[in-house]
Amino acid sequence: MPLIALLVEGVFHWGFSVRVVSESAAANPYPVPPPTTLVGALAYGYAITKGVAECFEAKGYYSTAAKIFDHVLWASFGFKKLNEQCFTPCTDMIRMFSLIYQRGERHKWKYYYEGMWFGVRGHGKVYYPNGGFMIVYLLDDGIQKLFESHNALIKAASAIPRIGSRESLVSIATVKTSSKIEKISTPFKTSFYFPTRLVKYLDEDHVISTSLPIITKEFYAIKRSPVLPGAHEDYFVPVQSRGFWSPGEVTIYELASEASGLRIIFDGESHVDLVVPTDVVNRVLR
Repeated sequence: MPLIALLVEGVFHWGFSVRVVSESAAANPYPVPPPTTLVGALAYGYAITKGVAECFEAKGYYSTAAKIFDHVLWASFGFKKLNEQCFTPCTDMIRMFSLIYQRGERHKWKYYYEGMWFGVRGHGKVYYPNGGFMIVYLLDDGIQKLFESHNALIKAASAIPRIGSRESLVSIATVKTSSKIEKISTPFKTSFYFPTRLVKYLDEDHVISTSLPIITKEFYAIKRSPVLPGAHEDYFVPVQSRGFWSPGEVTIYELASEASGLRIIFDGESHVDLVVPTDVVNRVLR
């Protein structure tokens, strides 16, 4: 199985919740699932279909997502128009387990019975009921050894149950793969998010900007190492309009010097276009 692109399309049941990195009790959400979450979603499908453990040891302990990360050259998310639904970030008040934010004396059982282990907190969510989505993964040829077969990769992607927190349930509608990848020139349109540094000029009326975590393997390390809020970069997310956050696409007029446009052709007809760093493109089209 050569280097491939994997396209996963599906529907959120009610929406999703991905808490901002570094926040504890204050659970503000990202408005879109970041690349780190996309890798984790595929890793979950891999773990439940292959029957592997949730973590493994390799010069330290890592989430199984680190195995997937080793073979992901790029991962991007886009909203897919199925209806006129908007995605709406908000904060709901919930009963939250708070003991992990307390120390010492309150870890004794008597404080549980006194109601000290729980509290009321704001929990960030993005409501997007019955909203469609698309994920594209660019995978290197080492993915063959990990999954052992092409069908196993398709099965794992089809088995993704959630994108984000445990409650962020999804239904996967289609899974496609392709090795037909070509470089394209501007102008072109895309529905998939990308770092703002990769584009010089675009139709600004059809994007919103947000900050997402920089994807590194250390995100999946099981250890006490603080992840600073600064470990983020700005992304453009295509929308119908700045004032109406629903699925849309943006026209790219000029790319930065370190970026390229990629077209991935599926089934010989349908295709998706992406904005990708040039170093990734060089590995994809080597």
